[in-house]
Amino acid sequence: MNVRLPVVLAIGAALAAQTIIDSTKESAISPVDYLYVFAAVVLWLGPSVACALKGKWAFAVIGLVAHTFAWVGFFRLAKPNSVWARKWYGAEKRTMASERFAKTPKPVASA
Repeated sequence: MNVRLPVVLAIGAALAAQTIIDSTKESAISPVDYLYVFAAVVLWLGPSVACALKGKWAFAVIGLVAHTFAWVGFFRLAKPNSVWARKWYGAEKRTMASERFAKTPKPVASA
């Protein structure tokens, strides 16, 4: 099992728990507050988890702090050997991903 996914999830859960604890110190919690917290956690952690499943670890980790990055990674194409690609991509999309992430040699600049 890949170790990075549990680490990303643990960091996200710790940040979410701290936010919940800080927001509930001074007042009673209503059922609507639980709904808001649940929606915020899903919208905040969901794209980061999807990025991790797509094999885009930089987007997943940076997205925990600046969550625009997680949304960008969420909408971009997954790496061809990722869990996301194996589960959700058909032959056409896997071909696109393989072409996109093909190991092409970088040109060497001549002096």
